[in-house]
Order: sequence, then structure tokens, then C-alpha cells
Amino acid sequence: MLDVKYLKLVKALAQTQSISLAAKQLHLTQSALSHQIAKLEQYYNTPIIQRNARPLVLTQIGKQLLEYALDILPKLECAQRLLKQNEEVRLLRIAVECHSCFDWLMPAMHSYKQQYPHIELDLVSGFQPQPEELLLDSSADIVLTSNPQYHANLVYTPLFEYEILAILPLEHSLKTHKYIEAKHFSHETLITYPVSDASLDILRQVLIPNGINPKRRVTELTIVMIMLVSANQGLAALPKWAIQNYIHKQYIKTKPIGEHGLWGKLYACAVSPMQSYQQAFIEHLHATATANLIGIRKF
Repeated sequence: MLDVKYLKLVKALAQTQSISLAAKQLHLTQSALSHQIAKLEQYYNTPIIQRNARPLVLTQIGKQLLEYALDILPKLECAQRLLKQNEEVRLLRIAVECHSCFDWLMPAMHSYKQQYPHIELDLVSGFQPQPEELLLDSSADIVLTSNPQYHANLVYTPLFEYEILAILPLEHSLKTHKYIEAKHFSHETLITYPVSDASLDILRQVLIPNGINPKRRVTELTIVMIMLVSANQGLAALPKWAIQNYIHKQYIKTKPIGEHGLWGKLYACAVSPMQSYQQAFIEHLHATATANLIGIRKF
């Protein structure tokens, strides 16, 4: 079979009338081009260039090949442009239960887009009390959640565990404690995101098992939560990665929750079976988080 590279070879020879210049045009070494010419001539047992002519001249067979090249190559280029223009653009819609995940999700999305430019990324806006339902009714393609609700049609991929710290005002009476226990929240206002108790590790893992139900105050914004704590309006519990800047600026103090710390788990959820571009995004999320976030570990 005549490879298209040989049509390009003949065209370049005709345009440049020189093996060295044709090799440069084709981004080959001169010896590599000479080898291709020899291979073509040997395979079909016919010369395509006149060996002693200067400048280079095609043989009659070479000229006929050139006619085919001038006809076929532009059509191939048009076909390639058509396929590229109609390359399937996929939309990857992401729903996030974890409000503080936005601190690192956007850079991860930007980085993913550099590697997968044909994937359009979108965030499903608004507060999602049951984000998995968005997958089941085809309103989202991936959900990031810390509270998996297992379903036969869904697959959960573990991303990482993350440390959750208690957030205190600078001069709070608990600032000298080595760690914060469940009982310390009993007479405090707990500032949280507006999600269900089941979605909050501080409640699900610590307070509810100990029968403690403190007063609540909610906000959707991490910065507002920090401001309220700093203003002595209550305590909060946030992932370590979400509060480093505020610690460095000495707006707040932090303490581990419990003797061994409080750790949450983050999952990426999608309808089974996942598509390759979804799996690639999840793998990219994991790699980006591992490289950039503090206070996380594998599980």
C-alpha cells in the first residue's frame, strides 16, 4: 500500500528540487529522506527522480505521483479539518457537597483543562443537600461528597482523608487545651455550612454519638465562618487546607478534635460505568490534591 508520506515526499521534492531542502521541509534528516526514496523505488522497482539531474527532476512516474499528491493531499487535509472541527466536545458537570473544596477544585479544573481541552467543565451551582440525586437524574456527571449514599447505579472512588480542626477565637478559654473534646461544644454555638447533619463529620463522628447538640449558625462562605469565629460568635470545624492562610495571619487558633484527631473522607461519585474522561478527571483531582494540599492522607 502506498503510504501518504510518500505523496508528501514527492510533493516536497517537486517544490524544492533538492533532497536536502525537501528533507528540511519534511522535518527529516537528508539520509532519512534518501532512505525513504530508495525504499519507494525498490518496492515498486521504478525510479521517481532522475539521479544525475541538477536541480532535481522527477521521472515520468514521479510526475504522475505528483499529480496524485496534488489531488489527494488537499482532500486529506480537508478531511482532517472536518474531523477536528467536529471532534466530540463533552461536558463534564461537577457538583460539590464540600464547600471548602472550592479552594482547590478550581486550580485542579484549570490544570485538567490544559490536558483535556475538548472537555468542557461546569460547576452545578447552588446548595445541593442530596448531590447524588443529580447523578441519577442526569443533572451532573461527578459529585464530590464526604457522605456516600451507596446506590446500585453509582460508583464511589476514594480521593483522600483530610484532617478537620476545631477553629477557635484567639483568646478562647480552650486555647490552652491539647485537643478539643465533644463536651467542649455543648455550651458553644457551632458555625457550619448549610448542609445536613449527616454531611458534617463534626456532628456525625463526634457530637451526635456523644448526645451533644449545640446551638447552630450557618453560612455558605468559609471566609464568613472564619470572621464569625474571630469575632467570638462561635466555634467551627474545617479542613486544615481551608484555614492555613487565616492561621498564618493570626486571625484564629486551631486545635485537633479528639485525642487522635478528626478525619473526614472525600469521594468522587459517578454513575456506573464511568467514561474514560470522567475517570481521568478523578485521577487528576487525586494527583493535584496529593501534590498541593496539606493535612490529607490516603485511605
